[in-house]
Amino acid sequence: MKVAVIGGGIVGLSVARELSKYNLELHVIEKNEDVGMGTSKANTGIIHAGFDDPPESVRARFARRGNEIWHRWVQELGIPTAWRGEIIVARDYDGMKKVDELKRRGEINKVPGLEIWDRKKLLKKEPNLSEQVQGALFAPTGGVMESFFAPVALYENLVDNGVKFFFNSPVVDVDKTSKGIKITTRKFKGTYDLVINAAGLYADEIAKMAGYDFNIYPRKGEYFLFPGLFLKLNYIVFPTPSRGTKGVVIENTPNGTLMIGPNAQDIDEKEDKGTTEQGLNFVYENAKKLVPGIPSREKSMRQFAGLRAETKDRDFIITTDGDFWNLAGMRSPGLTAAPAIAEYISEIAVERYSLRKKEKWYAYREPYPKGGKIICDCEGITEMEIREAVRRGARTIESVKRRTMATMGSCQGAFCMPRIMKIMSEELKTGLEDVYLKDGGWVVLPRHD
Repeated sequence: MKVAVIGGGIVGLSVARELSKYNLELHVIEKNEDVGMGTSKANTGIIHAGFDDPPESVRARFARRGNEIWHRWVQELGIPTAWRGEIIVARDYDGMKKVDELKRRGEINKVPGLEIWDRKKLLKKEPNLSEQVQGALFAPTGGVMESFFAPVALYENLVDNGVKFFFNSPVVDVDKTSKGIKITTRKFKGTYDLVINAAGLYADEIAKMAGYDFNIYPRKGEYFLFPGLFLKLNYIVFPTPSRGTKGVVIENTPNGTLMIGPNAQDIDEKEDKGTTEQGLNFVYENAKKLVPGIPSREKSMRQFAGLRAETKDRDFIITTDGDFWNLAGMRSPGLTAAPAIAEYISEIAVERYSLRKKEKWYAYREPYPKGGKIICDCEGITEMEIREAVRRGARTIESVKRRTMATMGSCQGAFCMPRIMKIMSEELKTGLEDVYLKDGGWVVLPRHD
């Protein structure tokens, strides 16, 4: 049996991981140069506990279970993760009513360990909060991962399990034939017994090629990153949600970086990742209402924007009829739900196609070796880690960044980038002028042909 997964984001890769346990030929087709280059690389990285989603929604069906599976997967795949727990903080009486509602919803969703903290307990547990807070919901199973690293870890595990990847291969046509589903990309054609559409923001366009009719709407979120030395929080801090968004989050990533964001802005362009003064002002001012000690804006080391795939009903779209399946609209908590969605899809595939398990399947991903000179001083990344990233498939500086965290520190690559370029040129046996920041982007050193 031959299966194609369209989309190398967190959902498509998670599905591929579950299917890679079985005897089939599995291909992942990705339009970009690397995995995880869409929604998966620019988000909060939060593994939500699962209390926020309406109990009748598809999101609620998979969020809590996804959280549970991630506790195992991050160990198997070596994904940096901090299980700090979430606090949803109320600043007034109406906010406390929302906290009560979220707790009831979470209990229906079977989220364990939920507690309501009064003002006194809350300020004792998280002294960085504003004195104006009234209380909070505490969800102990919530965590935060380095989300940009998760697709890389899944990719490397999938390669070890025999999955074949096709990069820079946007799908241009889907044709249902008597021999199977024919996929045409800009680089190749292939016919498959089962095709799973997990194309993120472009899932609607792929689906329409196969005769389905739904729309994906891009929603932009903007963020600040600060060096972690400025503020250390004990928990992942949320405001009480409003107007269909979880609100501006204040958190430390697993390596300590302080992240605040996002806002939520519905836009028209699926590639519009530019930040705006208005959006960043909104993020900063709302974060400061909850955590007054956030550093001044000029101390930010980076601002960026990410896009989420939204639907008309603000819920996941999952279809499994015929031999073309859709996994679309994977808005928050898509990262959290991904392993549970993968589990569900795998169970259907096993039953429908009578799949048999492989004799050997690798659950664990080998960590990168450390050693040699320190290449990235800010993050303490060594030469051996950079070389291993290239040997495992990194072909651009940005790909190395997502595999090692090199260039992610305070200097944002100002000092370590030339060192990384030199190592890459040695490993790839090419000139420095052929080392790119990213595929299709600008060249770090200009060519002189």
